[in-house]
Amino acid sequence: MVRVHLVRHGEVENPAHVTYGRLPGFGLSERGRRQARRAAAWLAGELGARVALVSSPLERARETAGMVAEALAARGGTEAPRLRLDAGLVEAGSWREGLPRRWAPRAYLAAALDARARARKEHPRAVAARMRRALLAALAAEPDLEDLVCVSHQQPIWMARVAFEHGLAGPEEPLAVRLMPWLFVRGRCTPASVTTLVLERGALRHTSYWEPGREP
Repeated sequence: MVRVHLVRHGEVENPAHVTYGRLPGFGLSERGRRQARRAAAWLAGELGARVALVSSPLERARETAGMVAEALAARGGTEAPRLRLDAGLVEAGSWREGLPRRWAPRAYLAAALDARARARKEHPRAVAARMRRALLAALAAEPDLEDLVCVSHQQPIWMARVAFEHGLAGPEEPLAVRLMPWLFVRGRCTPASVTTLVLERGALRHTSYWEPGREP
């Protein structure tokens, strides 16, 4: 069996309150860095000796993954894993990228009518399929792993969980899950949280969850 730890990046610096999606230039806030360091410290105490570390290429995920790598290097006794980037873990594509999070009718209508913006939208099943492929490929590349740490984003993590818990984008995908995958999302996925899937030969055996909690 192997544990797959799906780590959501820490809180993002976003003073304009826009939907940033895959836009460049959105790194962690100071609070997000504290969250990421707490997650990294928790993982360093939980992970076994044989670990692989993979991250979405977006800045906020790479920052979070870098802190995990530092924490693993500092614990001593085992060699720290090399950080690898994988586009399969990237944020879900959205037509709302760059739009304000508050309701702005003109901006939203213009984006809804823009064919290029609409083309950025990624169906949840497509997100689940690429996340499943990325995780299974990482496991196949290093078959002796105890732990695989993947730093990603909220919706991809949710869809990965639905993929393994309910067969979304799998070989025997239930029709209800295919048509309404959002109905099968369970549990929280707060900034710097860790959703752990325990897999045996690609099949899910157990799911657990950890989050850094609120700051005082």
